[in-house]
Amino acid sequence: MQATETITEIQLKHILVATDFKSEAEAATQFASLMVKHFSSKLTVAHVLDLSLATRNENAVPGWPLDQMRHDSAANMERTLNQLTNHGFEVNGLQIESHNPAASIVKLAETNEADLLVIGTSARHGLSKFMVGSCAEGIIHHAKCPVLTFGPKVKQSFTKELEIKKVVFATDLPHDAKEKAAMALAFAKDSLAKVYMCHIIEALPADSFAATDLRTESELELLKLVPPSTYDWCSMDYVIVSGDAGEHILALAKEAGADLIVLGARRTSSYLTRMGKSVVEHVLAHAECPVMTICTD
Repeated sequence: MQATETITEIQLKHILVATDFKSEAEAATQFASLMVKHFSSKLTVAHVLDLSLATRNENAVPGWPLDQMRHDSAANMERTLNQLTNHGFEVNGLQIESHNPAASIVKLAETNEADLLVIGTSARHGLSKFMVGSCAEGIIHHAKCPVLTFGPKVKQSFTKELEIKKVVFATDLPHDAKEKAAMALAFAKDSLAKVYMCHIIEALPADSFAATDLRTESELELLKLVPPSTYDWCSMDYVIVSGDAGEHILALAKEAGADLIVLGARRTSSYLTRMGKSVVEHVLAHAECPVMTICTD
């Protein structure tokens, strides 16, 4: 895995925010607006009305009255767009109805050529309870553009300017690690941030010499992801640890005071929520800063 010679400037021409209008989604929208201002991006706010939660008959037991859901969606969208417009943003609002919100949001991002998807969640026990139509997991594992997620424990307070000063990039060193590293480094380059390149080894060999060799090999692989020119503008730390990946990533981000965590996410064939909880889901549910996931095959 050889790194490219240089890291290109990041360009976010179009940012799509998928919202359910809850507090976490409002924070995500606020942060997205800072990115729009910083990168001079086009901004679209989208809400997908989840028809699987609705009923057309108010006397039916399951679901919510569809007419009420439509009314609330329209009112919340108008309020959100007015707030953004009053702050000087040009914004487009999209409202659609779907039985599969995740697939619809992914399709919206592709159709509108979004460079970044931003979502918020109040989930506290895995992604099956993510707000945004309970579909964040499907978005993360299917979107062709990076996804920036605000979990329930994000503690950052946002100022009038975008500030990303410390970035944690965690990787299991797959074949496409350099592509994901390039995205993390591009964000870091834009703000001259310090970057923590992190690789977690699940279990070290019992033999101390073999363990040392594995650590050395892993650090060399991390070094290959960083072009030499990066050191002209960026301070780098390389972290090799063993054990539970999710816990180590969270601990490093907290200790470093990270403003952003960047992770890879594996593409899946189904939009159905998995029963198990992966490293990505664990980090998203507990991170105290926004998490960017980059999904590749």
